[in-house]
Amino acid sequence: MFRLRSYQIRSVEEYEAFLRERESAPATVEKYTRFVNRFITFLSNEGRVLDKASVLDFKATLIKEYAPATVNVGIAAINSYLMCCGAFELRAKRLRVQADEFRSATRNLTKGEYQKLVRAATKCSSERDALLVQAIGSTGVRVSEVQAITVEAAKEQVAVIANKGKVRRVWLPEELCRRIARFARKHRITSGPVFVSKTGKPLDRTRIWRILKALAKQAGIDARKVFPHNLRHLFATVFYRKHNDIDSLSAVLGHTRVETTRLYLAADVARRKKQVSCLNLLT
Repeated sequence: MFRLRSYQIRSVEEYEAFLRERESAPATVEKYTRFVNRFITFLSNEGRVLDKASVLDFKATLIKEYAPATVNVGIAAINSYLMCCGAFELRAKRLRVQADEFRSATRNLTKGEYQKLVRAATKCSSERDALLVQAIGSTGVRVSEVQAITVEAAKEQVAVIANKGKVRRVWLPEELCRRIARFARKHRITSGPVFVSKTGKPLDRTRIWRILKALAKQAGIDARKVFPHNLRHLFATVFYRKHNDIDSLSAVLGHTRVETTRLYLAADVARRKKQVSCLNLLT
């Protein structure tokens, strides 16, 4: 740690402690510290001081490499780090990103592809991975919330999830609970998280990503479409088409604002074109 002007450069470890004291979600801590570690390395490698020019130059490097939404995550991380350093006045502005009303069909994971993932896992004799895909797909939980699916939750048919400063209850389908119970008995998991590694540690987001990418390859599905959040999107789409109740869906997904839920339901371009073309208003 050293002093530069009136700012005190904090180490990644100090910043991580800062986030945990603020009760940031584990997923947020992981993402933010990753960006901040890169920012500190940027300052060191370039021989830069901590000033507004350095912050803006680092922002420019993010813009060159990432999509706008990811850039904004990085900016939020750096702004948080600047607060930790007592340099809040150096914070950068987020990019203005217009909400995309449409989702390209090439980005959507279909129900048929979802079923192919499950079959691929079953074919490879990976009962855990097949159950993992179905647990995320049938509940809509975030990848960081998978650890809340426990033996106890399956018995009660509800998982209590604390995330982003809120606590919500996620109801687990009865059939999912029966499958979890059978899996737990078979693998002698008596309590705690169901989805664990061979050493008994809960699967983290990196491991779950790798599992899904491997299943995508085995199932012959475009790997770009197969990631945990797309399973959540699929759940949201199926739920809304079945119940047409956006308020309930918003509560199930754990969204603070219904507007966030609406983004999950954005119509794909092909479907919207078909809706317009079938009106037969041309004479």
